[in-house]
Amino acid sequence: QVWAWHRGRIPKMVRMLDLMMCIFPFEAPLFQEAGLRTEFVGHPLVDEIASIRKEGVREPSLVGLFPGSRNREIDRHFPVFIEVVSRLSRERPELSFETAASTEALAERMRGMARKAGMPPELFHITVGGYHELMDRAAVGVVASGTATMEAALHRLPYTLVYKVPLLTYWMARMLIKIRFIGMVNILAQKPVVKELIQFDFTPDKVIGEIERLLVPENRDALLKEMPKVRADLGYPPLVTPSSQIVGSMATMNVVLGRYKMIPKEVRDIVRGKYGRTPGPISEELKKLVLKNGEQPITHRPADDIAPQM
Repeated sequence: QVWAWHRGRIPKMVRMLDLMMCIFPFEAPLFQEAGLRTEFVGHPLVDEIASIRKEGVREPSLVGLFPGSRNREIDRHFPVFIEVVSRLSRERPELSFETAASTEALAERMRGMARKAGMPPELFHITVGGYHELMDRAAVGVVASGTATMEAALHRLPYTLVYKVPLLTYWMARMLIKIRFIGMVNILAQKPVVKELIQFDFTPDKVIGEIERLLVPENRDALLKEMPKVRADLGYPPLVTPSSQIVGSMATMNVVLGRYKMIPKEVRDIVRGKYGRTPGPISEELKKLVLKNGEQPITHRPADDIAPQM
């Protein structure tokens, strides 16, 4: 993410790359100005979330809490979440609270922290997997910075962004990163659509305040009005050139130039029939070259094969 810091790497990328495929719209001009052929292909999460999102399942009293998927994120964020649940469950007994860990190990880590804090397990439901479903069901959310914040926006979940890092890391980031926001929704909108509670602002009091603010229908609706704009900025509807077509065109160009080794392995696998489909305008010349270089066609598709996302 050179657009956020260390833009000095761009000239090296220009020398090394034939093509840059960008998933954020503001990236393309940055590389184009440096002389690198660049295509905005849209973010793969747009189609992915659209295919699994469920309508009409919101639970008006459910608060979804998403502390992150790494041990260190759990260790820094979950104690605050526990305090938030402890206080809000007393002040707002009609509310329920749920989190979805990415693995059983992380779920047990969270359960252990909750037990140590003396929290009854029925107050804070900790599950394994299903965080996409939780984003569809929750009325509001508190989401650790990262890909999950874009997923929350695409699920149309009103949420507050939170994050905390070691103090030295925080001060170094403040010196290096030259952007106003850290959440992609706010970066795309160029304004504070989603409240960001970072480092010293990430406190139980402020998180509780944001949850209560977003539980007010007018505030929640105002945030939700911004969500379709985020989806459009990420490449929906698909008005951009699909990345598979671009890769196919580049692969065909490399055939013309006789550069077999520069054809991406994923493209060679698709040409061989591994995934039962071919991306974009891949020519017969490309197919002949791949097979000529000792790669045999695959006549069946193993059940556990998953086509690469391109």
